[in-house]
Amino acid sequence: SEEHMKSMLFDLLTIAVPNCMRLCGDKDYAKNRKLLTKLCENGDNGIRLVNINEQDQPSQSSGEIVNFVNHYMNVRRKNIIYQHNVVRDYENGARIFILVDDIICTGVQIKTALDGIMPERMEDARFYVAVCCACKEGIENIKKKYPHVGIAYTELLDENHAFFNSLEYEKIPFENKDKLRDYYEEYALKKKFEK
Repeated sequence: SEEHMKSMLFDLLTIAVPNCMRLCGDKDYAKNRKLLTKLCENGDNGIRLVNINEQDQPSQSSGEIVNFVNHYMNVRRKNIIYQHNVVRDYENGARIFILVDDIICTGVQIKTALDGIMPERMEDARFYVAVCCACKEGIENIKKKYPHVGIAYTELLDENHAFFNSLEYEKIPFENKDKLRDYYEEYALKKKFEK
């Protein structure tokens, strides 16, 4: 629901991301611990929320999130950029970049965005990922390649939260989760969904 989304994003920007900054040893944590307030202020505070979906991509969940925080939380539009503008804003003085999305599943989408940004070429910049939900597997996949990137989330999902684990199999025409997963994966391949 819209109210649930507002609540998760509020917690993300007022608690989870600032706490992630503190745990990562961010030198500017003290002045940025009221992150949402900073993002709503006039003037340039050097913090950017990064929409990881370019305009021509089919998935626009990151864009929905940044539009939501702009519209409902009054985050200034100047503090929201597309990932292709990270280097430009870095050259103009921004030093904190927070990649936003709704969820980390496998971590592929965030790793692809970071691969495109190449944070290692901006030595004094700090990079964070902020999502409403994150799967442990996805976080681990991102951290393998980008251990210096902080990851903040409002809900952590593990194998107990998997879709196939929560079904009542006696009510559906599949014997167990493995049979249903096989059916789903075959269907996804036919429809050319990404795994």
